[in-house]
Amino acid sequence: MPYFLMVKEVMESIGADPTAQTPDADVSALAALGIQKVMTEPRTSLSQCLQALLTTEMTDNGAWELLVDLCEEMGLDETAAKFRHALSQEDNHLEHIKSWVRQLTLGQADKTP
Repeated sequence: MPYFLMVKEVMESIGADPTAQTPDADVSALAALGIQKVMTEPRTSLSQCLQALLTTEMTDNGAWELLVDLCEEMGLDETAAKFRHALSQEDNHLEHIKSWVRQLTLGQADKTP
């Protein structure tokens, strides 16, 4: 199941409105626009795009960690387990991006005089 559907179902199960646009959601959307601008700027290098993607992945992982903590605090152990699984997959994404950034950065360092 896609993550957004899982989160939607959990929100509905606790009586929350998954379509509500909260102030926090507004700020998150605004922050994402900055990443989008970096990624679509024609002068942005692959290395710079990966740095922006790394920022996104780190934020994403932090959000999953918080969701796990919230579910555990609320006694939603089954949901916390689902979110921990998602976090595990996101950890894998984060490690890949970090590895690519590291490889590109070290490769560029080898080419400097």
